[in-house]
Amino acid sequence: MKRVHTVATATVAFVWLWHGLVPKLLGPHPTELAMLTDVGVPTDLARTLTLLAGVFEIAFAVVLVRFRKERWPWLVSIALMAIATLGAPIGMPQAIGAAFNPITLNVQVAALSFLGLVSRRGEPVPR
Repeated sequence: MKRVHTVATATVAFVWLWHGLVPKLLGPHPTELAMLTDVGVPTDLARTLTLLAGVFEIAFAVVLVRFRKERWPWLVSIALMAIATLGAPIGMPQAIGAAFNPITLNVQVAALSFLGLVSRRGEPVPR
C-alpha cells in the first residue's frame, strides 16, 4: 500500500503541476482561454483567470505532496475533478469527443486520488 500511495501521490501531483504550468502559466494555451471566452468571459479576464488557475494548480500539487497522509487534499482533488468533469461539456463541448479529452483525464485523476486516499496510511487493506 505504501507503493500504491507513492505512485498515486506522484502521479496526481504531477498532473496538477503540469496542467498548472504548461497550458496555463507557460501559455496560456488557446483552448484554456477558449473554455472561458466561449461562456462569455472577456478575453483579458480569461487570461488573468487562466494564470490564477495555473498558480492554484501548482500550489495544490505542492500541498498534495506535503499533506499526502491527510484525507482532505485527496477529497479536494476528487471534488475538483468531479466539478471539472461536469463543467467540461459546458466550457468546451467540442473537446468531449477528442482523443485526449477532459472527461477521461478527470476521471483518471479522480480514480488515482481515490487510491491515494485509501492508501494514505500505507497499511494493507483488510479483506
